[in-house]
Amino acid sequence: MSIIATIWFNLINYKNLKSIYTNFLRNKRIFLMLSSMVGLNWLCSIFAPHKSDPFIYLSATFIVMAICGLVFKPKKSKIHFYIEWISIILLISCMLLLRYNYAIHHTKDIDIGLILGTSAGITSYYYAVFSEKYSRLNSFSSSQILALRFWPLIIVLGCYIFILHIPISFTWNMFSVLLLMSFLTLIIPVFFLQQAIIRMKTNNLSFMLAMTPVITFIIYTVSIWKLNWTNFVICLLITLTLIISKLILTVLNPHDIFKRKQRLE
Repeated sequence: MSIIATIWFNLINYKNLKSIYTNFLRNKRIFLMLSSMVGLNWLCSIFAPHKSDPFIYLSATFIVMAICGLVFKPKKSKIHFYIEWISIILLISCMLLLRYNYAIHHTKDIDIGLILGTSAGITSYYYAVFSEKYSRLNSFSSSQILALRFWPLIIVLGCYIFILHIPISFTWNMFSVLLLMSFLTLIIPVFFLQQAIIRMKTNNLSFMLAMTPVITFIIYTVSIWKLNWTNFVICLLITLTLIISKLILTVLNPHDIFKRKQRLE
């Protein structure tokens, strides 16, 4: 899937390939940091479903991303500072609810899920930071960054497969399915994510991505027509935290207050 994604993003940027790879050589350090975050995040996503529960992992990932976005977001006033830290405490309480109230199969481990989710949240946040910086330094579009993004992962996994002599089972009948999976679960999502990083900026995006487990919970609940009350309370708390914080911070934005005052006058 990474190979298919790399081929796709290189094909749609064929006119700019020389510029893309030349600029990579000029900014190797930032790109290597960006790639390291991708690799660590990928490892977390591979182990989490086997060792824990997907809802635990995803919720922890996006809650931690939101916390990072709030911690590192510039504070415009004392009121902003207090509201953002109240939001952080509420988001941490969601993590505690997961830890002490979530029912999980006896073969799975909540703590591992939370640790992997926390690691994924931190690496996702710093991927966005380095990605935003890399895009700004090189004036790269989303697809141009993605033309490079998967190369380190492909090389490392290729070496891993070669060294351990892992057998590869592949037939051309599988190719159409693999191609569809690559577009639906990798190419389209990472393209939109990359667009959001560039357009929304890292801290705003990290905060808004906390809605992901809420949307996932709604889709899952509708599909099985069964309500998990712990998940419901966690999702409700996340939603209220994000909506209230966003509304209050918007209302109390000094720039917006000044503009409203000018309009009234």
